[in-house]
Amino acid sequence: MKNQSENKVYTLAEVLGKHTIAELKQMTQVLEVKVLSKAKKQEIIDALSAKLLDKELLTAWLLAAGKQEIEELELAMAEDVVIAEESGRFYYWRNLPVVFVTGDGVVVVPSETAAVYNEIKSDSEYAQKRSRINVFDEYLMSCVNLYRAIDITTFLSIVNGQTGLNAKRPELESWLKDREAVRGQQMYFFEGGYILSEEYRTKKEGEVVDYHQLLERQELLHSGKERTASLCRSVLCRKDTILRCILPFHSGSSWPSGKRGSSDRFSYPINHAPWRNAKRHLC
Repeated sequence: MKNQSENKVYTLAEVLGKHTIAELKQMTQVLEVKVLSKAKKQEIIDALSAKLLDKELLTAWLLAAGKQEIEELELAMAEDVVIAEESGRFYYWRNLPVVFVTGDGVVVVPSETAAVYNEIKSDSEYAQKRSRINVFDEYLMSCVNLYRAIDITTFLSIVNGQTGLNAKRPELESWLKDREAVRGQQMYFFEGGYILSEEYRTKKEGEVVDYHQLLERQELLHSGKERTASLCRSVLCRKDTILRCILPFHSGSSWPSGKRGSSDRFSYPINHAPWRNAKRHLC
């Protein structure tokens, strides 16, 4: 499997080894990996490797990913992918981190990570869940991109009517809550019976937002509800013509990265860690 420039396949230890001790310690804080304050670099690398290759945790991260994000990950495993410094591509995977980016912009999936992913992918239960999540994600991205908000009952009637998925509200609610436990309110989230665009996310930690009142002010609860359902039916008319999301990744975060021109350095753009309790919530 080729996923690096010049046909080089990196191990996770090699990738982590190209980071400074300060960067590695930042990863341990975000991933809640306990190491001694005076731990040597190799000890930190070993602890991080054990965490990043945990099958249950990686499964949780995969189930919280959208269809396009899974496609991007598989593309990076199959061939060379080079991204610009300011690119938002692979944002989700870079911040976990599942992938890394060299100084000259090459996306790297460590060989052990790729092996664990392929093992997870071959599991029939995971494959079934992933297939249903792909449908949810495509329809959700289309709906919030077009209308910013839609009640969950209307959404399910659209999805089930057009795909025959026969999804029930508890299944969708459970996945949406698990997804938020991993990645926060990124792109879309569930609150008060509604699926909302990320622009409605809580502004401050602990702030109480009355989404019902917010939607009433925007005339989405009453006249807008029927309009949304009608427009969704006209746009999402066939399973194979689902609109692909054109929204950019969350643009509110900074994007630190390594200096260009040197493939010997890897960037690590950690901005937040909503996934730190992923295993407890998802597995």
